[in-house]
Amino acid sequence: MTKRQPSKQAYKRWLVYQILPVLWGTIWQISVNNWLRLIFQAGQDAINKKARTGPGFLWQ
Repeated sequence: MTKRQPSKQAYKRWLVYQILPVLWGTIWQISVNNWLRLIFQAGQDAINKKARTGPGFLWQ
């Protein structure tokens, strides 16, 4: 048994470096998705309101 076993700490560090980017990527993607959906929804609401009220709805 000359082969050295990786220490638990090294394994934990490897695990953290493997998992963290995935976690952050997922969180980032979800938050960006939510913002885009909110912006898109606001745009849709504005378009729908314009369709109902006619031109000039922004200045009412």
